[in-house]
Amino acid sequence: MKKTYIVTDKAGRDVAGLPSPGADKPIRLTEAQAEHPLRLGYIRLPTDHDGDGKPGGAKKTR
Repeated sequence: MKKTYIVTDKAGRDVAGLPSPGADKPIRLTEAQAEHPLRLGYIRLPTDHDGDGKPGGAKKTR
């Protein structure tokens, strides 16, 4: 099952073998795909401040 992560400015052109959508943009990865980029700081888990910049602004994904 894929989860949504947020790409950081540390990421390069690719994240987990996929084209990066850019810093502060969401990317959907499996836990296995996300393990290494998370450890390196290329992606992070989303927070309530992601989305429209207001608390609770993150869009929920399935």
